Amino acid sequence: MEAQRNATLFAANAMRSQDEARRKLSLELHDDPIQTLISVCYALDTLKDIPPAAQKNSLEVRNAVAGTIDKLRAISIPLRPPY
Repeated sequence: MEAQRNATLFAANAMRSQDEARRKLSLELHDDPIQTLISVCYALDTLKDIPPAAQKNSLEVRNAVAGTIDKLRAISIPLRPPY
C-alpha cells in the first residue's frame, strides 16, 4: 500500500514538473523570439519609399518571417498545460 502511494506521488510530481517545464518553454518562445519576429514584421511594413524590386524582396522576407511566427506558435501552443 505504501509503495503504491509513493509511486502515485512520484508520478504526480513528475507530471507537475513536466507541465511546468512545458509552460516555461511555451512562454519563452512567445515572449522572446515570437515578439522579436513580430517587431521585424512591423518594421518591414513601414518600408514604403523603396524601389519596387526592394519592395518585392521585403514582402518575401516579411512573409518568411510571418511563416516562422506561425510555426513557432504551432510549437508553443501544444506545450501549454491544459489547465
